[in-house]
Amino acid sequence: MIIIGLLGFIGSGKDTVADYLVSKYGFKKLTMSDMVKEELRKNNLPISREEMQKLSIKYKAKHGNGIWAKKCVEYAKKNNWQKIVISGVRDTKELPEFKLGGNFILVFVDADLEIRLNRLQKRDSEKDVKSRTELISQEKREIEIFDLFREYSKYYDYRISNNRDIANLKKETDKFVLKYKLDK
Repeated sequence: MIIIGLLGFIGSGKDTVADYLVSKYGFKKLTMSDMVKEELRKNNLPISREEMQKLSIKYKAKHGNGIWAKKCVEYAKKNNWQKIVISGVRDTKELPEFKLGGNFILVFVDADLEIRLNRLQKRDSEKDVKSRTELISQEKREIEIFDLFREYSKYYDYRISNNRDIANLKKETDKFVLKYKLDK
């Protein structure tokens, strides 16, 4: 199994890259947050970024730091998927679970803060931040909670810059696919 993990701050374009890999190259998409949201639903808890962070911390304490990665890999194997892309990898302790699951490549999707803020404001999702102050605060919380955000440069295998338009992001993603021969 080929597992592409996407890492990046909120609004960087992780889901856009994932959706492109699905539509053009036949990958199946999972998000770490899908697994967390499913557990929130099971426990009748509200689905918010804050609740997701709380539950993530609780489950990691109870089941180990790789619990969400393990759930993603199990889900993919259960469905017999051979090429998966996982949006929202955030913790170094998840990486071994992904590596056990198959050929794992970690990709950092990067975009400047102001560009991300503009995207988030246009996206206008109820779970997204609305101001620069909120975005900076959100990122500080994520850096405190998820160690991969503090040390990402040590771990990623490939970086995709997303400071331009979607057409350029697709070109950058194509370069990544060709480099790793994932178009087969």
